[in-house]
Amino acid sequence: MSLVNTPVAGTEQPRAGDFISSEAQGWRSRDQVTLLGLNDSSTHYVAGTVLGQATIGLSAVYSGSPDTCGTITLSAGVKEGVYRGTYVTAGATAKAILEGPDGVEIGTVTVGTAFSGGGLAFTLTDAGGHAAIGDVFTITVGSATFANGGSDTGNGTCSAITVDPTAISGAYTFTATDATHFTGVDPNGKALSNLTVGSAYADGGLHFTITAGGTAYVAGDTFTVTVAAGSGIYTAVSATAADGTQYAAGILVFPQDVSTSTNPKVAIVARAAEVKSDLLAWPSGATADQILTWKAQLKALGIISRGDLV
Repeated sequence: MSLVNTPVAGTEQPRAGDFISSEAQGWRSRDQVTLLGLNDSSTHYVAGTVLGQATIGLSAVYSGSPDTCGTITLSAGVKEGVYRGTYVTAGATAKAILEGPDGVEIGTVTVGTAFSGGGLAFTLTDAGGHAAIGDVFTITVGSATFANGGSDTGNGTCSAITVDPTAISGAYTFTATDATHFTGVDPNGKALSNLTVGSAYADGGLHFTITAGGTAYVAGDTFTVTVAAGSGIYTAVSATAADGTQYAAGILVFPQDVSTSTNPKVAIVARAAEVKSDLLAWPSGATADQILTWKAQLKALGIISRGDLV
């Protein structure tokens, strides 16, 4: 079944709720959520579309010297990874060539002038030291960012951070008990498992590795991993997404027009239900393994998809 489709005269489209075999009493199985408008007049969501939720956003961290960077605004087209700016002129109004994470040139950044391109918007400010030709700055875009505490002794580094559906937005804080061991709490203050420098860590929805720096941590040093908040908007589940919509979070009850950019309120089955597997709508090109994974995620929510229900 197609996920979104163009209605064809004389062809019956999936009807509202046909995929539901049983639900909990009252409205306990359902939620009202915000659906992403596609601004596409030729397509619409069909009833039974499996949805994901944008629970994780993107944030950007600037690193460079001698210039400073103001607030970085992210927009459509931004890519996760490291953007690299290389200065090609020097001075208080130095210019730098900015490349995206894929190495493709985006444009020229001039110190003191607002820049917009590649999904980034920001302004570099001369801090008095003046950039030299060949100096480099970076802007790292990702779902989670790492930072050592401002008064830390140690200067460990962090691998690329990945997050899963159990991660929550906000700052996770880790505190050293000695040079190689940390305790941690999530943004709500809930205790996490202990972390060991040099070993892969996985808890609270975070996955990363801390590597010792040139100066060892000491007891009391801290670092934070901050997870950016997502929009919370639902859209069709996608195996290639990284914002939370790669995980199944519910099923659309009614067909929905998304011909404008307006984000409509819609009803979904969110929990405690049995649904007919053959009447669920998956992304075009989804593999059997991907569908099995999404069905398992629905089951974890209490939504059981079965092929033996008619």
